[in-house]
Amino acid sequence: MIKCKISLILFLIMILASTSVSVHAEVPHSINYQGRLTNTGGEPVTDGLYLLRFKLYDDPSGGVTLWDSDYRAIQVTSGFFSYLLGDTTAIPYLVFTTHNNVWLGIQVSSDPELSPRNKISSVGFSFQSMQSDSARIAGDAKRLDGNSAPYYLDWNNQINIPAGFADGVDDVGTGGDGDITAVEAGSGLSGGGTSGDVALSVGTSAITSSHIAGNAITSGHIQDNQVTGNDLAPNSVEGFHIQDGTITFNKIGMNGAGEGDVMKWVGGSWTVAADATGTGDITAVNPGSGLTGGGTSGDVALSVGTGAINSSHIADGGVGMVDIAQFGASEGEALTWLGGGWQPHGVGDITSVTSSELGGLSGGSEFGDVSLQIAYQGVTSWFIADATITDEDIIGSADIEPTKIRGTAVNLSDVQLINGTKTFDDLKISSTTRRLAISNAAFVPRSNSQAYYRNSNYIRNVSSGYWTFFAQVSLPEGATVTEVKATFYDNETTYYGKMELFKVYMVTGAEIKMAELQTASRPGLVTISDASIVSSSISNDGYNYYLISTMAFSSNFDYMKLYGAEIIYTITKPLP
Repeated sequence: MIKCKISLILFLIMILASTSVSVHAEVPHSINYQGRLTNTGGEPVTDGLYLLRFKLYDDPSGGVTLWDSDYRAIQVTSGFFSYLLGDTTAIPYLVFTTHNNVWLGIQVSSDPELSPRNKISSVGFSFQSMQSDSARIAGDAKRLDGNSAPYYLDWNNQINIPAGFADGVDDVGTGGDGDITAVEAGSGLSGGGTSGDVALSVGTSAITSSHIAGNAITSGHIQDNQVTGNDLAPNSVEGFHIQDGTITFNKIGMNGAGEGDVMKWVGGSWTVAADATGTGDITAVNPGSGLTGGGTSGDVALSVGTGAINSSHIADGGVGMVDIAQFGASEGEALTWLGGGWQPHGVGDITSVTSSELGGLSGGSEFGDVSLQIAYQGVTSWFIADATITDEDIIGSADIEPTKIRGTAVNLSDVQLINGTKTFDDLKISSTTRRLAISNAAFVPRSNSQAYYRNSNYIRNVSSGYWTFFAQVSLPEGATVTEVKATFYDNETTYYGKMELFKVYMVTGAEIKMAELQTASRPGLVTISDASIVSSSISNDGYNYYLISTMAFSSNFDYMKLYGAEIIYTITKPLP
């Protein structure tokens, strides 16, 4: 887009010759106009040719077009240009004689006309003098100093006669004496001679580009249908030279087309091809799969049905990444199946899979298909959950901790060795259920840059997005986690609140997700739970435990709140 700032420089070049008999033949119908073109930053545009169009109107906006210059290629230097309004299409004198006010509109290339229009000053209305003021004194021109015009045609009545005309013969020229011995045709001309009446004419095909000034030839100088392909240099006509909408169908040649052929784009160019039409009678238009509408008469419309497009209509590989909406995802998140549907979810890059030193595993790698396996003699009682070894699992004598044994046929001679026949009553061991409550005050955000609101009863965010809070938990050695609960206020229709329990091996940083629970969109307080606990036995030797709460918020920050969590576990201890 080019912004035009117009310098108010208007010159009306209208010279009336004092000896002219016909005023209409002597007054130029033109106005010299100068202006300045700048870009949107107010800087002069690059030097070169620009297409400008000038119009005269009878109204400052809208109105009737009184005169149109059509597009003109005008040289612009340092932003300045000059153009003679009426250079090829004269401005009718009626423009100024029949209108009290006239406005000038300017259009640059295909941009909208500049606003506001410039009002033409009274100088332009000098055209009016051709019809009125000159007519007023025309009668007085018949008589000068009381004498009629024929009186002054007599040579004897002339005064101030130059000396060279004193004898009535012009024998002394302003350039001195001389004889023309021949008239010869120069560049672009033909004819000439050495005596008599000599004629010069423009030679056939004699005018070349060297005789024509730049931008001197406009469409007004060219007769219709006179420019042929032979007159144009190869590749000389570009889109810049063609006005929008000026190429009509009658300007396009057949290009080898036959009856009924069409122009078809075939990748790199247009070519002539048969029109893909057939014959027959259509008696009805019926909607097929995915469409609605149709009919048997009149103008029939088909449209894609609401919710009618399913996977059967989509070609394999037909949906690209650009076709998938953001769906509320944040930077770095991926679509993950979370039970009832796909949701944006955080992802990460696994750079290697390694076996834990105390994990009883071997194998692993940094690339390719990675395998992990239980190391030879790698499983010890450390990795055996409480109450998972039955009588049938024990062969011979073994050094097994009592908390690992479930059953009645256990023999115990002392606290280290199992011998003889013993029951749990003999061991005086019982199981007790306990609860660990974690209040909202125990949770802190993952990032120090995240501000959050902490109430005596709940915590919530202060801006929209996915927020993650951590709370460390402390459970007794040997305890078995049986259930994890969390209480949320969830009034969201799209987002959710989630609670997870993790154990982390401090030596390697390896994590095990023990439990995961997630809300559904329903108003009011809701307590959710997960009793499917993974690796439920608590070992504080090298492990620590913590809760992670992830809450996805919309702009209504009071629609998602965390009130607290609860961990339910059992512990076996000797009776008093």
